Amino acid sequence: MDPLTRAASLHQEAGIILQAIRFQEILQPYGKITFTGSYFLDLMAYPDIDVEMPPLTQEQIFNVLGQFFEHPWVDKVELEKPNEPRLPGGIYFMLRIDHGDWSRPWKIDMWSLAPELVEAGAREMRRLKELITPAKREIILKYKVARLNAQGRTPMGSGWWIYKAVLEQGLREMGEIDAFLKRNGKQPRM
Repeated sequence: MDPLTRAASLHQEAGIILQAIRFQEILQPYGKITFTGSYFLDLMAYPDIDVEMPPLTQEQIFNVLGQFFEHPWVDKVELEKPNEPRLPGGIYFMLRIDHGDWSRPWKIDMWSLAPELVEAGAREMRRLKELITPAKREIILKYKVARLNAQGRTPMGSGWWIYKAVLEQGLREMGEIDAFLKRNGKQPRM
């Protein structure tokens, strides 16, 4: 499957999953849900959705995870207090979803963060989205698909740097993007 078709299929399936597990219905009572990352930018190369939301209490998070876990496609939930200085007080929780045929399960990464951090992230995503042209989208998707690792994903945290390489630095060639990622501490799969 070519990278553009793959991205379209992933994005479509993401919508089906979000609807099936009642994602927005379950989270809506707790405030605004902000999609981010490759799902928001429509640059998906593997089954992963990133979401940010306002701070939730432990009780609210356990309630949310319990509701999601009732769905037969959700086969794993995780909760973590990450040691991430740029996200003070943030709480990470995740759903793993057994659906589709992408050589790995779907994952929905959720971050409960201070409202100002959610808004800053949303502004940055909107800014990046405005920089995407059809040609740059194709470069990004071809690169991401070519660099999928043995786990069926791009290296952890590399998406942001791939977007910066192509959208801000104007890099177009695989080798240039690889070098940019290496300079920024991300090791692409060769």
